[in-house]
Amino acid sequence: MAGTPKLIVLSSQFRGKQFELTNDMYTVGRSEERDICIKDPSLSSYHCDIIRKGDSFIVRDNNSTNGTRVNDKMITEQVLMNSDIIQFGGIEVLFDADSKEGSRSTTTQRTTTGITITDIDPDTVNLGTAPEQSSPSDRKERFILIAVIAILLIAVLALGGFLFQKGN
Repeated sequence: MAGTPKLIVLSSQFRGKQFELTNDMYTVGRSEERDICIKDPSLSSYHCDIIRKGDSFIVRDNNSTNGTRVNDKMITEQVLMNSDIIQFGGIEVLFDADSKEGSRSTTTQRTTTGITITDIDPDTVNLGTAPEQSSPSDRKERFILIAVIAILLIAVLALGGFLFQKGN
């Protein structure tokens, strides 16, 4: 039985999110009007199209600002192969079209996010759920906390140095 082709997001902020490709055409972008919406500023509102032609899928860039890449090569239109790494702007996705029919060749790729992708039986892989995205206020609070700790550490070291010199 053939598996349903899908896109699996690899980039950390959306890691594990999957989009099954059951229709003949999909629009991709950060706008909610798109069939595949990934709300990341590196994507154009209408970034590209994914088109089914027979048993194949084609990705076609829509003159996006940050471009579309397949296996780290800038493209305008490209036929997708199983395990291709697609970059929509700064977001990496894996094209998973493993038909599970006939013999399989093993493909290993290294993504720019540092994840090594190897063709294996998808039934043995559990991507789990995507980690929660930190809100900008959480990141700001974390930055302030780290800055305060750093300032206190510098102050303690300076005071220790002053007291050490005064004692000599």
